[in-house]
Amino acid sequence: YQVFFLVPFCRNHKEKDGYDQEPWRFGQYYEGIIRKYLKLRYRMMPFLYTTLEEAHRTGVPLFRPLLLNYQTDENTLNLDDEFMVGDALLVAPVLQPNQTSRMVYLPAGVWYDYWTGKKYAGGTMIRADAPLETVPMYVRAGSMIPMGPEMNYTGEKPSDPINFIIYTDEKGEAATTVYEDDGTSPAYQQGVFRRTTLNVTSTGKNYQLNLSAPQGTYTPAPRKFVFNLKTITAARSVTVDGKAINAIKQGEAGDGWYKDGDGLSVRLTDDGRAHQISIR
Repeated sequence: YQVFFLVPFCRNHKEKDGYDQEPWRFGQYYEGIIRKYLKLRYRMMPFLYTTLEEAHRTGVPLFRPLLLNYQTDENTLNLDDEFMVGDALLVAPVLQPNQTSRMVYLPAGVWYDYWTGKKYAGGTMIRADAPLETVPMYVRAGSMIPMGPEMNYTGEKPSDPINFIIYTDEKGEAATTVYEDDGTSPAYQQGVFRRTTLNVTSTGKNYQLNLSAPQGTYTPAPRKFVFNLKTITAARSVTVDGKAINAIKQGEAGDGWYKDGDGLSVRLTDDGRAHQISIR
């Protein structure tokens, strides 16, 4: 489970004569940990599906040795116990029994602990806490991780909202592309897909998020976009295409912006058009 909640073909079974290994066979504590990661898998499906489409289109794999992404870094030459998912997420699973921590190499740049949001300077080795319920994962600064709602199976309900978890780099920039299609047919080969590009830039404490008009003809069900900027803690005003939107409470319906844990979130109806969001 430390690895396979991220793989394309997520299965938990083995030979017919082996001991049963359904999650509940190990007791409530272990079942809870397994449930946590299966729920996270479905929340991360927009990110995983986008990265898999990139692999299909370009031949660059979903799981990547660090050497592939950091080819001039000699420290990655013999690393075989951590990997990248695309170019945004570094995963360092525990592969030996009775370990509650492990050493993790972070390449050059800035990295954020996925679970705590703690910031690390790259180009160094760190010791990561790794209790049984925590897989060490780090997000590369400059990335966005698109997340959907919890589901019990793919297509159970519309992916509403899509949350973009944004980790700006030292220049205040970040970018991503999200790919979608109907998930069931080859219609994407005739252009029935949707590819949306987002990027964030900043000047001082002012941030601008540019949402592109999508490519392709696929139209998803009505939904909201939520842009969660992890590196912004406050704002005076937020505008969409030059028009101010209201500050709202996190659970309040409608478009608006609000304080969200350790960051700031902007909620916007997905209308299939380009938009420019300014945060001051």
